[in-house]
Amino acid sequence: MGFGSRLYELRKQSALSQVDVGEKLGVSRQSVSLWETDQATPSIKNLIALSNLFGLSLDALINSNSDADRFLNLTTDPEYALTYEENRKIIYRRDYQYINDFKVLSVVTLSLLFLLFALFLFLSALFQTLEVARVRLITGNLMIIAGLLIYPLYVFINTRKRIKRKLEPSIELYKHSFHYTEGLLRLDKDYTHIDYYIDKKDYAILYLIDGKRLYLPKEGVSGIDGFLRERAARRTRSRPFWKSLKKRHKIQIKKG
Repeated sequence: MGFGSRLYELRKQSALSQVDVGEKLGVSRQSVSLWETDQATPSIKNLIALSNLFGLSLDALINSNSDADRFLNLTTDPEYALTYEENRKIIYRRDYQYINDFKVLSVVTLSLLFLLFALFLFLSALFQTLEVARVRLITGNLMIIAGLLIYPLYVFINTRKRIKRKLEPSIELYKHSFHYTEGLLRLDKDYTHIDYYIDKKDYAILYLIDGKRLYLPKEGVSGIDGFLRERAARRTRSRPFWKSLKKRHKIQIKKG
């Protein structure tokens, strides 16, 4: 039984909800939910608070060798610790430069449909009367404008929303796992959760098997290229978009 399942069982045995545990530890219900589904790891302070809450030692709470290895990272220094402030360039590189999800694919497809419809109107105008041809040419030009603006507007609106949140993500790379923090989101996973990564001169993008994308700045950080190559698969050539859009593993969240 892993730590998340162990925590879930202990909470149920104590007749506590996720809200109850969160209030006793001073954390949110979402944090407790992430712990129970092994999507995040509690800090040493919270581990001690949990052991006191359930009347167990830390060894009994962790309960397995694999979990012990996982929590070992909390008491050791990371190989690399990187923090950065999100800007338009970073958001575009991570979320919109490559077609890696169905939302982006849908917007790009819609843009192409507008352009194809414009082409159809232009060709059909050749066989129409002057008045009908004029209307089709005007409509075709409007379709071209719409087709060319849809994706840039989509990127602009979503990037603007993201920038307003003023997030400063941080990622810590350990020998056997990595820890990522972004606002309330906390991830603590081993490197088998990385599907592949894209390597560029001054940055890398990690693609996790659950669909999450992590931006990793590399400028001025020596040795990180070799560190990543030893632990994850690098995408060395273009991958067909239908493979990039493969079905991701869905994570079930236990409700309290």
